[in-house]
Amino acid sequence: MAQSQFVNMLRQPKVIAAAVLFIAAVTLVVINLRGGPRPDYGRNDRTADTLMQLAPALETAIKANPQLASLDELQDVAADEKRDAWGNPIQMRTEGEGREREIRLVSGGEDGAMGTADDLTAIFNQVWISEYDEPGLNFVRIERPAATPAGAGG
Repeated sequence: MAQSQFVNMLRQPKVIAAAVLFIAAVTLVVINLRGGPRPDYGRNDRTADTLMQLAPALETAIKANPQLASLDELQDVAADEKRDAWGNPIQMRTEGEGREREIRLVSGGEDGAMGTADDLTAIFNQVWISEYDEPGLNFVRIERPAATPAGAGG
């Protein structure tokens, strides 16, 4: 008799709904725990915005000095505007020489260390605009950190 009362209780809509919600909650917790730590997308987005906001000043500085080698040479940009959302300095790196080269503005990301998986990079091509006989800057892309692989520690 006790068993049939238990079965009848399990058939009630409220009990079924509660069981489904419980299973869904446990599933979400397990999925979150397996994924490991996630990048801080809010700060990543703010840093990506900062990298892009430096572009006009960078282009102006390149027109004055086509061999610009450092963000320190950007006179019209305050020091705090050359920092990422974690407060770390943004670095400028160049590849190539002469009139056409690649310029990278790099944030060390959350860990502040350059060359790690959480770095954010804005990539520009410095080009020669023959129509105006001056250098210019073309945006290429932003490289963002990938989500932390499942099972990776942090």
